[in-house]
Order: sequence, then structure tokens, then C-alpha cells
Amino acid sequence: MEGLAYFKRRVLLLWGRLLPAGSDGAAIAALQNRLQSIVRDAGASLSSVQALPAVTEDRHRRIGLRVQFAANVDSLRTIFHALEYGRPAMVLDDLSIRARSSRAVGVDNPLEVRVDVFALMPEGA
Repeated sequence: MEGLAYFKRRVLLLWGRLLPAGSDGAAIAALQNRLQSIVRDAGASLSSVQALPAVTEDRHRRIGLRVQFAANVDSLRTIFHALEYGRPAMVLDDLSIRARSSRAVGVDNPLEVRVDVFALMPEGA
């Protein structure tokens, strides 16, 4: 399975879908700015962003953020589409979607979403 993971990383590198080389802090800031733009442009409301520890994996750094936002179904679809097809390539993990409350009926963004988002950066940059 490690061979497949390596191949996927190489393809992402060739397609230019990795985070730009740089420090972990710069990569976290770039990923956070990209996520904020995606959420805002979809009409959702960002509640919190927390940096996760960077991890080295086979000559790459995995940069991650834990993100929480309020959204409706249409904005959630738009956000997931932008994450899947945008640059940098992002992987979602530990996704949780809940109704905000029974009183949330009729509000603009009735869903509370929490997800860990990861992107790769070349190591040693």
C-alpha cells in the first residue's frame, strides 16, 4: 500500500497540487487562507481553525488544520467540491456534520461541520 501512497504523492507533485515549499508556519497560513476563502465564497460561516502538528511522510510534510464552520447543504457541497478539485490538493479526515439545534430550522446555515483538512508540502524546503 505504501507504493500506491508514494505514487499518489508524485502525481500530485507533477500536477502542482502540493503546498508551495517553505516553512511549516507559512504552509499553515497558506492552507488557512485557502480554507477561509473557500468557506466564505460558499456562503458558510467559519467558527474556528486550529493548526494540527505537521508530520513528515516519505519526503513530504503533511500540514493540517482542524476546521469548524456552519453551512447549509448547498454550501457544504460547494466547499467539498472546491477542496477536492482545488489547489492545493486537500484530504479530509474525521468529518462530523450535525444539525446546529432543533431551533435551527429556517436559519441560513443549519449544519455544524467539523473536519480535519490536510495538504502536502515538499520536505526540506
